[in-house]
Amino acid sequence: MENNTDLNIYFSASVIGFYPYNDKWMYDRAGSWPDDATPITMEEYEKYNQQPPDGYVLAGDENGHPVWIDAPPPPHEYFVQLANNDRFKRLTDARAEMLKIFMADSLASDDTQVRERAELWRDYVDVLNELDTDKAPDIEWPKAPKS
Repeated sequence: MENNTDLNIYFSASVIGFYPYNDKWMYDRAGSWPDDATPITMEEYEKYNQQPPDGYVLAGDENGHPVWIDAPPPPHEYFVQLANNDRFKRLTDARAEMLKIFMADSLASDDTQVRERAELWRDYVDVLNELDTDKAPDIEWPKAPKS
């Protein structure tokens, strides 16, 4: 490894962080200088002290140097939250469509086509409300009726 005295940057694989050696006295005083702090080169610092490429996260290799590794898959709760957000948007859109239909119905009472459209949207809302978002991301979303 090349001489690192000009940069004096250390990397901690346990904390996944960079530490300037010139500030070590402050970290020592606070008791927070990592035990595994490893000196790194300027090239390593410039390469890894930035946003990781898509699909990767920063980690430490077996020698304590920074390295990109494959990002772990998101937890199940992440997909459940996405599904709940998606369902909320679909329900909001459906209710807006139903409001338009009911407004039209009040202007044109006895229109069976308007009632049929309203029933389709009501059935759609019922299916959305019954959907088990805990099955995310494997959810078969119902198709919305035509507006």
